[in-house]
Amino acid sequence: ASGGSSTGASAPACGPDGAVKAAGAGSLKVAMDRWVADYQAACPGTRADYAPTGAGAGIQQFKEGSADFAVVDRLLTPAQTESVAARCPGGRPVQLPLGVLPVAVVVNLPGVDALTLGPATLARIFRGQITRWNHAEIAASNPGRPLPDTAIQVVTPTDESTTTLTFTQYLSTVVPTGWGSIPESSLSAVGTGPGVSSSAVARTVKQTAGSISFTRPGAEATG
Repeated sequence: ASGGSSTGASAPACGPDGAVKAAGAGSLKVAMDRWVADYQAACPGTRADYAPTGAGAGIQQFKEGSADFAVVDRLLTPAQTESVAARCPGGRPVQLPLGVLPVAVVVNLPGVDALTLGPATLARIFRGQITRWNHAEIAASNPGRPLPDTAIQVVTPTDESTTTLTFTQYLSTVVPTGWGSIPESSLSAVGTGPGVSSSAVARTVKQTAGSISFTRPGAEATG
């Protein structure tokens, strides 16, 4: 619910007074914190708490009754749907889309302050098929822009993450012949750069000239 103050914005439908507890994906914490604050400002009789426990723990808390709803970062699997059925009227959980998870491609290429990389090129870079920054395919997308003859260091987040799943869903949808048709929630290092944890991606790119990776927006400024 949103308590926006712009002219014409509809007022939220306040529920009964009391506390609402939710738990789930940490990737949606910023959005949830804003929605909770707006809702409580518009509905002062209600207190809402969101715990970024992770999607799996959020589902478990919902199942056990310690959370009124769970926030997850992907559709429930059939097994998860069955596991929470007893908690739901009619034995069927309702899943509502709340938002999107944007992904930022981050590059550290000294001397180059702007760069265009299409999805097919990104797929080939992250598959280890394009290994130098002055490759003809990159140059074709950046006419007139000097590109160094520098090795591409692909910083690969190797742990399981929603950011990786979102990134590979995009590539598998847009360039299935270049990436493959099955999204992945974790990747292996391609051999042209280090494999690191998701939390170390932004920091590693900052410290590694010629590197490229992907991360959640904001992490590139704070990592």
